[in-house]
Amino acid sequence: MGLKKACRQYSVPRATLQRRYKSNLDTTKAASKGLGSRDNVFDLEMEQELVSHVKTMEGMLFGFTPKRLRRLAYQLAKSNNIHHRFNMDKKEAGKEWYRGFMSRHPDLSLRTPEATSAARAQGFNPVSVGKFFDLLEKLQNQYNFTPDKVFNCDETGITTVPNRPSKVIASRGKKQVGALSSAERGQLVTVEICMSASGSFIPPYFVFPRCRLKSELLDAAPPGSQAAAHPSGWMQSDIFVKWFDHFLLHAHPTAETPALLILDGHKTHTSNLEVINKAREQHVSILCLPPHCSHRLQPLDVSFMKPLSTFYTQEVEKWLINHPGRVVTVQQLPSLFRDAYLRAAGALMAVNGFKKTGIWPINRDIFSEADFAAAVPTDIPLNSDVVDDVATSPGVQSAVVHNDVEPDSDEPVASTSCGPNNSGSVVEQTHTDQKDVACNSGSQCEQAENAEQRTVHVLDISPFPKAQHRADRKVVRTRGKTVVLTSSPYKQELMNKRQLIQDKEDAAEARKAKSLKLTKDSTLVKPGRETTTVTKGKGKGGRKGKGKAKAETVNKSRNEGQGTPCSGCGVREFSEEDKQMACGWVACQKCGAWFHDPCAECNGILDDENFMCRNCCD
Repeated sequence: MGLKKACRQYSVPRATLQRRYKSNLDTTKAASKGLGSRDNVFDLEMEQELVSHVKTMEGMLFGFTPKRLRRLAYQLAKSNNIHHRFNMDKKEAGKEWYRGFMSRHPDLSLRTPEATSAARAQGFNPVSVGKFFDLLEKLQNQYNFTPDKVFNCDETGITTVPNRPSKVIASRGKKQVGALSSAERGQLVTVEICMSASGSFIPPYFVFPRCRLKSELLDAAPPGSQAAAHPSGWMQSDIFVKWFDHFLLHAHPTAETPALLILDGHKTHTSNLEVINKAREQHVSILCLPPHCSHRLQPLDVSFMKPLSTFYTQEVEKWLINHPGRVVTVQQLPSLFRDAYLRAAGALMAVNGFKKTGIWPINRDIFSEADFAAAVPTDIPLNSDVVDDVATSPGVQSAVVHNDVEPDSDEPVASTSCGPNNSGSVVEQTHTDQKDVACNSGSQCEQAENAEQRTVHVLDISPFPKAQHRADRKVVRTRGKTVVLTSSPYKQELMNKRQLIQDKEDAAEARKAKSLKLTKDSTLVKPGRETTTVTKGKGKGGRKGKGKAKAETVNKSRNEGQGTPCSGCGVREFSEEDKQMACGWVACQKCGAWFHDPCAECNGILDDENFMCRNCCD
């Protein structure tokens, strides 16, 4: 029967039956309902490839904005000669396509990203994290730490003006919404916080921005807190020694139950020889985190600091409401911090922080390949000399190196570089006898190859970012590394560095003393004879007319200048001793300023009769 008769007889909509028989018995295609003439621009496979690319780029910290995504969609449609209704002038897809794309893929959403420094993106890589867990497992096997003896400490800055105020309800469309604060910029107080893997907390330690500490500041602080004072309010090496004594008082490490302290690579931690010696004596092992990895490997940063900051902001806002006309100062900060700290310092929060970082229980596989995607654009040296497969993020195309294939360089690197044609396809090195597979039909293979050549993939238009190779630059300072600070090799290395610095300081002091002695000797002359000054690099007599002054000129008006400092250096003063020893002092003939001979040579014109300073000459 005909199409119309079948629709009437079986009560089937004409469009449905028409879609079914036009699909050539392809049930998947027939079951999918389109939008009439407004069909999707890309098919399911191409859209899924676009979604995977968007997710991978976001993991590499190069996420797409809506406008960039619309431009990519236009370029992808144009490169594949796909019929579209995109804007030809702006060369981008429309907002309607973007809204439809986001609705078809609910696993995508528009988010506000958190700023992440390039150092953190590059520093958090499998190599650094692997070295950290190697040291952690070695210490655990050696000392068998219990969770109540595994600690993590870190400093945080608390200001009288919170960095980010809480959200408030306001009129829709209002251009500017404000919130009351104590000042434009507040005073900073550093707080040292420490917690264990069992959920217990060491009382906090404050560093107030003062020259002298007032005991009244700790009256409203959390119980058991201690404090120190420094004009900057920042943690110092000597203050960290005091905090370590505070830590030992509450941690109680012994030879039977040693303790492990995990901290970041701040200079007050890694270069503090006194803390290292105390830790070795008191059965405490100190493990330093890899550089720029604390946002993922430090339990306090992962689980505690953010809630603490939020609760502190809420406490400050409540105080300002209850005390109108007043502002928060350092005097009120300990009490506000106490309320926020007691709300945030929960046992479950501490346990989860150690669990999410894989420190306790020890789990070196806590981070997936997607977590290291941000480090993929840069070349990262691997531990092994030959690897079977280079670890990259999901969807990242990479070269596969087998054991029987020798790599190009001595030290393999994790790279996102594609094949010679930069097409984004996976380059796989295999034996010729394993890769040759016969096709059933030669014509079908040719058609498939032609179709593959005609298709332009997303990676062809938007390749993954790749860092350019930079020439070796002179290293200004030593890069940080994950290391056991209490180990003997590190202690010896630190002692050698200190000895080297001390030797340089001693040499500088010796040169300075020698220079002062030469200057003093060069200005001593006998009474009644000419004054002669040593001049370097100017021959026997130095420059013409310099270094000589007759005794009559030196002694002229000498009593008038007694007690007057040298106008050149401002340090040495003309004294009665100089008058008796007839030292070389001269006065400017125009302004009367006094100079001793070494400064007179550099600050004016000195001949046998007269002296004139540089200002008067100008």
